[in-house]
Amino acid sequence: MLEQIRTDGYARVRLNSRETSQLARLYSEANRFFAASYECKSRHRTDRLTNGYRPPGAAYNNGDPVNEADVNDSFLYWNSEHGARIPNHGDIPEFLAALERYRSGPVVRVMRNLLDELAEYYEYPKKLPFQEASVLQVNSFGELSSRELLQTPHEDGVLATVIWTSAPGLEAVGGDAPVPLITAHDEVLVMPGGIMSVMTGGDILPLYHQARNHAQASVDRKSIMYFSCPDIDKGDVEPYIVNDTNRGVDVRDAIRGATDAFGLAADFVYDH
Repeated sequence: MLEQIRTDGYARVRLNSRETSQLARLYSEANRFFAASYECKSRHRTDRLTNGYRPPGAAYNNGDPVNEADVNDSFLYWNSEHGARIPNHGDIPEFLAALERYRSGPVVRVMRNLLDELAEYYEYPKKLPFQEASVLQVNSFGELSSRELLQTPHEDGVLATVIWTSAPGLEAVGGDAPVPLITAHDEVLVMPGGIMSVMTGGDILPLYHQARNHAQASVDRKSIMYFSCPDIDKGDVEPYIVNDTNRGVDVRDAIRGATDAFGLAADFVYDH
């Protein structure tokens, strides 16, 4: 993965047959959940919108909640403990079970492998825990939109994002022209985020990306993402490299602050 990220800016990871089945089940359950009425989905909404259902316009890019607000609605899932705190969670047991199987299976496996590769490459002395500060999120683009971009260009304020999408739209930006990033039914993409850049002293840059509107083809498009950061409540998080770009930077503060860039509260990684 790390070699691909350093060469191409992102990595493609093939899932095994069990993991592919877990992804397919989650996709099916997500379709069922988001097909419900707004009133039904809102029964699983929390006041702070950091756990469970989140309506359109609740998140945004680049600090602009008006012009760059997401047009999709979402569902955020941290783990089984926090899943039990989602309002009326007993009404959606199959969806929550599918979220937990995918979270604890494919995406945790991918992130552990990535962290192992980073530690080996940078001769990093310890394994970083990450599951407390990482969240599985499903986005649903449920209606036709007149916008050219369903999500404007941005970086993710995390160490890495593991993502799968059900239809075209995701694009890497930053070169001469946007590059479409399409996932097969049995693969995910791993995209470095802003915290990866902080921790590597700029050696690895975040992948700027966007979601293009493909009109009718974008209706009912789903994207399933695992936003992953090192846990910040288990002590200091040391960078992989220390240089002039990150000397004196508290990585934990950087993680807390970076979440604001995509419209979440600064304490995103605390009391979910």
